[in-house]
Amino acid sequence: MTDGLPRLICDADSHIMELPDFLRQHADPVLRDALPRIAMDTDRRRTMVGDAITLGHHSAETVAALTAYGGDLLAGPKDYNALGAFNGQERRLAVDLLGLRRQLVFPSFAVVPVFYNQQGSALTYGAARALNRAMAAFCGGDNRLTGVGLLPIDDPALAQEEIEHIIRLGLHAVWVPHQGLPGYALRPRSLEPVWARMAEAGLVLACHIMPPLDLARRMTGIGEVIPPETLEGDDMPRSDQVVFASEPVQALLGRLIFDGVLQRYPALHCIIVEFGGGWVPEMMQRLDAAAAQIFRGAGRAPARRPSEQVLDQCLFTPYHHEDVGAMIRASDSRLYAFSTDYPHIEGGRDPIASFDATMADCTEAQRAAFYAGNFLRVFGE
Repeated sequence: MTDGLPRLICDADSHIMELPDFLRQHADPVLRDALPRIAMDTDRRRTMVGDAITLGHHSAETVAALTAYGGDLLAGPKDYNALGAFNGQERRLAVDLLGLRRQLVFPSFAVVPVFYNQQGSALTYGAARALNRAMAAFCGGDNRLTGVGLLPIDDPALAQEEIEHIIRLGLHAVWVPHQGLPGYALRPRSLEPVWARMAEAGLVLACHIMPPLDLARRMTGIGEVIPPETLEGDDMPRSDQVVFASEPVQALLGRLIFDGVLQRYPALHCIIVEFGGGWVPEMMQRLDAAAAQIFRGAGRAPARRPSEQVLDQCLFTPYHHEDVGAMIRASDSRLYAFSTDYPHIEGGRDPIASFDATMADCTEAQRAAFYAGNFLRVFGE
């Protein structure tokens, strides 16, 4: 992946492909049986995973075949068939082959019982605790793997407890839901202790694309979000993910800015993942225009314009088919970060080639910032 291209690379989006007992293995005993298993209820998925469901890893023969891809690992099998899809030791090998300095690691299907649960706070936060332990176990022992915890925010008191749990686990980022979910409404002021603790602890606020509520309700089981036929596609994001995907996260950023959260906590950084980036320059202009109107003559304008807060504290991952060079020319090279979405298919087979093709007019410093520097500025060395 890195031949002839920048040697220092950080991946701002990757995933675990959870095995059936991903949550139950790490759950509080009293809640273990109440948490769902990750469904493997299609013939295709069962065939993909095979004996790994019970073994927890690929066979030695499969690992050898995948390792043979070397730096071209992204051109190989994806989903559950990928190297390190569900086993932490194998993921370390994948990171070696890809030549990555750091890799941000999100869950995949296990997000649903945390963010879409409608059976009460005890189960919601119990699922979050189990998932966060599982993320820490997968990423533990290798500083290159940067784990992301999940934080439901419908109960501020329980959210504060789970933030402390996330800190103890050593996770580096906190995924907060950005869209309307059952019983959910973002109330920045009620979450003030959460933002303060995150800023103090150096936790990064993460937002990642999620299945729409209506799609989640149609799921036949946890783990069946993506139709099997889509997995056979050409590595492009699905249309329902990209047409209006950024609107809810833009609304969340607006709330964080106009409620003063980013202004009060300049050490709180945000990473906005898998929403693309072409909309970011226009959003910054609209935020500034809105602020000029809202604060006109009020004598209470923030010390930093909204666009400055975004520039100082936010990071975005473009899709591999977008024109990153154009984004940089329209805004600032400090805003964008490279990602693979490994082992999901949406990240493409050769994202560096795709991104680099649009960055011919960028300076080496701008390229270095995109591939690694911006990530390291937010997450540290």
